[in-house]
Amino acid sequence: MRLPNARFAVVPVEKLLHYLLDERHPTGQHKARIFRSVGHSRNHIGRLRRDLLELASSNMATLDSTTRFGEKWRVSGVLVGPNGGVLRVRTIWIIPRHEFVPQLVTAFPERTSA
Repeated sequence: MRLPNARFAVVPVEKLLHYLLDERHPTGQHKARIFRSVGHSRNHIGRLRRDLLELASSNMATLDSTTRFGEKWRVSGVLVGPNGGVLRVRTIWIIPRHEFVPQLVTAFPERTSA
């Protein structure tokens, strides 16, 4: 199954600037270093935003949970960074209750099996 309404998905710029690409964020700093290692930076967030939206619409999705806030969906895939680096990531999206637009919650590197 695909992420419902993926064509309407939203990746808030603030989520990228102040979390996923912020090397000073208490929980996002490690993610920021990994995204930076494949060429993503706070100066050029458009590419990461587009790549995350493409990942959401072109990969299979799994419903992880339904909470009082809405449905949480997991979508995994591969991102190719601006420097050509390859990163396998898992993204989490929420479709808030009584809404239909998926919103990015987080993205993080997936472990690869050796």
